[in-house]
Amino acid sequence: LAIVISQDLVHSKLSYDDTENTTWSLKYNLLFQKLLGFHNEPFTNFDQLVISELAFYKTKSLQYGVPLDYRHTYTKTDWLSWIAALALSVSKKRGEAMNNKASEFSFFFDPIQSALQNTPDRNPFTDLFYCNNASQVEATGFMARPVVGGIYATLLLSPASSP
Repeated sequence: LAIVISQDLVHSKLSYDDTENTTWSLKYNLLFQKLLGFHNEPFTNFDQLVISELAFYKTKSLQYGVPLDYRHTYTKTDWLSWIAALALSVSKKRGEAMNNKASEFSFFFDPIQSALQNTPDRNPFTDLFYCNNASQVEATGFMARPVVGGIYATLLLSPASSP
């Protein structure tokens, strides 16, 4: 496992050969690394990596969420849900007050609800939509798939962590 960090130590890169620090992507698997206990190596401070990534994602957020990566304006509901749960778990560890924890969680999770309410499409729950207009990514077939179960990611956390 290797995560390449940008030279400014602000975010992890999508591409190993990115010399200009312009690539990035949602690191949705960080939640599962944390839950499975794979977060100790090779990181010296896993929680700091997560905090840094979450702060960086906030700078990339659009009206209906954070895009999957720098190349597109679409996102996935499961990935956003996992990032929201990760934000909640880090807030819990830092001992933040409940309103701060809920705020961190809500920043990443609430755009999913907004996208569902405001999408111009009338299809079953899509897990792939554009962050700038809530439209379903055309001709993908990403509708009513099991991955929408990702919205329950906070249930993987201890009961004390849930919002």
